[in-house]
Amino acid sequence: MLHIVCALLAEARPVIETYRLSYCDDAGLFSRYQDLQARLSLTITGVGKLAAAQAVLATEFYFPGRSFPGQPLCGQSPAAWLNIGVCGHAAHPVGLALLVNKITEQSSGRNWYPQCCFTTALPQDCLITVDQPETDYGQGLYDMEGAGFYDAASRISTAELIHAVKIVSDNKHCPVTAPNGRTLSGLVEQNLPQIESIMQALLDLQATQAVRHSATQEVISQLTACTHYTACQKNTLRQLIAAWTALYPHPDSLLAYAQKNADAKEVLRFIRTGIENAELPLPTSADV
Repeated sequence: MLHIVCALLAEARPVIETYRLSYCDDAGLFSRYQDLQARLSLTITGVGKLAAAQAVLATEFYFPGRSFPGQPLCGQSPAAWLNIGVCGHAAHPVGLALLVNKITEQSSGRNWYPQCCFTTALPQDCLITVDQPETDYGQGLYDMEGAGFYDAASRISTAELIHAVKIVSDNKHCPVTAPNGRTLSGLVEQNLPQIESIMQALLDLQATQAVRHSATQEVISQLTACTHYTACQKNTLRQLIAAWTALYPHPDSLLAYAQKNADAKEVLRFIRTGIENAELPLPTSADV
């Protein structure tokens, strides 16, 4: 599933109309929309990084199969997240859409780095999130939501599934004014083809990860069925198996080892060794 987050209804309206998203009456504090296939959701956050962070966590809580902030991902695979909104820049032309490759929170200096695992024609730039509207532009894009969005989303999903597309609405030659809803909608609408390409890339990536996640969960279930793990060891096991299944699609040797070695510490050691020596052939079931 892909969760889209916008600060203002005007920014969200072209997406809502294009994908025929329906308003969720039970959405609670934040206005939320969803398509009939449950592939897309869209949440209106309001202005500011705190509102954006709260809206992300509220959206995650709203949908079934959720995981909770700070907890290991389990059950369903993590969703994809996309922040769509306007921004300011010193020189980029008004109407230019960009994919964010770095986010900086101006007040704290904290940084986040989205991981782009797909091909895109969109130009990329860094984003600085400020607490008040900024007119003295330095290097990079300026907004008021990006850091809050990414900080919250990164606690419940993975970096390659979290991205932001920002559209320049003001620069030094066209300074910021009171936002006009029709203008904001027009900026998003004219860039909708590029935004749709990012949306589809994220949906495809999330689907691929869902298959991998399912395989990981199956291996974990089989391992815990034949070996006892403490709660701490189970957390470690989840993290290691995610890497293991990415390196070795066929878990036969691992399952054979676990069946012959019921000690959890030894199984975890075997997994770590296999990951560290990924360039070497993994022992076959007969060698265990």
